[in-house]
Amino acid sequence: MASPPSQPRSATPASLGNDAGSFESDGPGVDYVITAQERALFLLDILNSIFSFLRPAQLVVAAQISRIWSDCALDLLWRNLPTIVPLLELLAPLSVSRESSGDCWVLPRRIPNVKWQRFQYYESKVMMLTQDDSIPINGVNIPLSPTIYSTLLLHTLRRREFLPNLRKVWWTVIPSSSSHFIVSVLHDSVIHLSITFSKVGEGIGYFLEDLQGRTKNIRTLSIKLRPSVARDLIKCQGSLIELLQQSPNLVEIFLPQFSLSPPIVVALGSLPHLKSLQLSDGGAFDPVTYDPGAKFDINASTFPMLEHLAYNSALGNAKRMFENWDRTSSLTSLCITSHGWKPGKNGVNQFLTALVKASPALSSLKLNLFMRPSENPDPLDSTDLFPLSQLHLTELKIGHNHPIILSA
Repeated sequence: MASPPSQPRSATPASLGNDAGSFESDGPGVDYVITAQERALFLLDILNSIFSFLRPAQLVVAAQISRIWSDCALDLLWRNLPTIVPLLELLAPLSVSRESSGDCWVLPRRIPNVKWQRFQYYESKVMMLTQDDSIPINGVNIPLSPTIYSTLLLHTLRRREFLPNLRKVWWTVIPSSSSHFIVSVLHDSVIHLSITFSKVGEGIGYFLEDLQGRTKNIRTLSIKLRPSVARDLIKCQGSLIELLQQSPNLVEIFLPQFSLSPPIVVALGSLPHLKSLQLSDGGAFDPVTYDPGAKFDINASTFPMLEHLAYNSALGNAKRMFENWDRTSSLTSLCITSHGWKPGKNGVNQFLTALVKASPALSSLKLNLFMRPSENPDPLDSTDLFPLSQLHLTELKIGHNHPIILSA
C-alpha cells in the first residue's frame, strides 16, 4: 500500500503579494505553498473588510505593498473626502491671490492634460464628499476662488459628469460662490444632500431654484443655516416648496423649525415616502431660534408614514398637538427639546399621557428639558413617567442642563 502523500511545507513567502503570484524559495527542493490565510490577503472583499478598520495613515502604507493592496487602499482613502482640496492639489498646488472680493485660494491658469487625466482617475473613486467653501489658514478662513469652480465646470463640460460615483454630499456653501458647481455634481447617483448656508444674501433663493429638477433621487435632504442667515430661508419659502415637490423619493428631511409654515407642512405631507422629519438640527436646543411659546402643529393623517420626529416645543404645546391628532400615528421615535417643565396641566405626566394615546407604537423617546441657569428645576417625580409603562420602550433618554431629582 502506498503511503499517503506528505503534507506540503508552508513558509512565509519572500514577497507576499507579488502580482505575478510566484514566490522565491530557500534553495533546491524547497517550495513555498500559499496557505488559506495568505490567499485571503488577495481577495478583494476580505481586503476591503480588513482595510476598513485602518486609519488613513495606515492605508497610505498598505497602498505601497502591492498592486492589489494599492487598489483597495486607494479606493478607501478616496471614498470619503473630508474636503475637495486633495483633488484640487492633484492638478496643482493652491496659492492665495488677491481678488476683488478679498484673498482667495486659486489654481494656476494652465494645467497640463496629464494632470487632468490623473485627476479623473482619482475623482472616480470619491463616493462621499464634505466641503466648506472656506479653508482656514492661521485661524483665518480664506474662501476658494469662484474661478476654481469655473475651471472644474468647464473641464466637466468637455467630457462627462464630475465625481461620477458620488453618493453623499455635505457642503457648507457661500451661495454666490459655488452654487452652480454643487448643482453640477447632483447627478442621478446622489442620494444624500446636506447644505449649510454660511452667508446672508438673496443667493439662498437662487440656489434653491437651481436645485430644482436635480433632486428626484435624493432620499435624505438637510438644509441648515448659520445664525447670521437664519431668517433668510423664510423669504425663500416658495423655492423650498417647489424643491420639495420635485423630490418625490425623500425619506429623511432636516429643516430649521422656524421655516415650517403651513404651506411647507402641506408640501412635506405630500411626500409619499417621508419617514423622518427633524427640525432645528434634530432636536438640539438652538438659543437663536428657540421660542418657548411657538406652536408646532402637524397631524398624524398628514404624515401617515412618519416614524421619527424631532423638534423644539413647550411641553404644553406638544401635549395639545398630540391630543388633537385625529388618528393614532406610526411614530416609533420622538425627540423633543423643551424649555423646562412645569407642574400641573402642562407637566411631564400630562404630556406623556397624550403622547402614549396618540403614538402607541413608540419605542424610542428622548426629552431634552432645557432650563436657564437663573431658573430652579422642579423635581421630576417618578409618577410623572408612569404613562410610559404602557409602551414597549427600547430607548429612553431624559436630558437636562441641571441635575434631575427623581423623587420616590
